[in-house]
Amino acid sequence: MTAATEQFRTHKTPTDAAALASLREQIADLEGQLTELTRHQQALRTALDDLRARLPKGEPHSDPALGHCARDVVRLLRGAGRPLTALELLEEMATHRLNWREGTVRHVLADLTAEGVLREGHGLRPRSYLLAGGVSAAPASRRTP
Repeated sequence: MTAATEQFRTHKTPTDAAALASLREQIADLEGQLTELTRHQQALRTALDDLRARLPKGEPHSDPALGHCARDVVRLLRGAGRPLTALELLEEMATHRLNWREGTVRHVLADLTAEGVLREGHGLRPRSYLLAGGVSAAPASRRTP
């Protein structure tokens, strides 16, 4: 390199310094956001691990069909995002072409509630069920009787 090229490369003008300071500030902001996202991701992982620990593992029931029904109940309640009664669950199952008898669904609801996977939505909707892992109820204006 010639001396002139070296002098040009190392010479910083005030605009270069301001641009460099702005870039450093942007990088610092992005690093802060990344740190916050990492913390949030870890909190979500912890919540997911806690929920997985509460869900039935494998076939928790002596009858494998009850285990399949339990998975369907949990999946439908998760998708609904609001408390559902046993009859509403049966209606949802019918729309998804899941053919469980009412007695089987009620048995599974009782088992899952006893295991702590579900909880009853007493204050939200009488005789309704929701996931115990923190599924919140829909606002009152969106609930169905």
